Amino acid sequence: MKFTYRKYQKRAKLVGLAGGEVLWLLNEHDEWIHDVYEESDIHHGVIYSLHQSFHPKSTSITGYFKDTDTGCWIKVEKGAAALKATVGWMESLEELIQADSLERG
Repeated sequence: MKFTYRKYQKRAKLVGLAGGEVLWLLNEHDEWIHDVYEESDIHHGVIYSLHQSFHPKSTSITGYFKDTDTGCWIKVEKGAAALKATVGWMESLEELIQADSLERG
């Protein structure tokens, strides 16, 4: 089954320190203090939320983020994506949703 996440979406970026355990959701054009440093981990893409609408400037979104460069997906909860979690970056939304469902039991 092919999932399509288009109900609520916006362009955004996930940012964190290279080698860190968490990426934080920022609006696409918001500055991040580490933008100028090489130790930054920055992913540009789109955040999708099927069930919750959100303010256009909100960053406390729960949903799924698709990286523009790699096409990979990661789950975002209340504006944070855990990189060291059991379910991290996945190549397809279907795999991510299935893995997330299995993890939650």
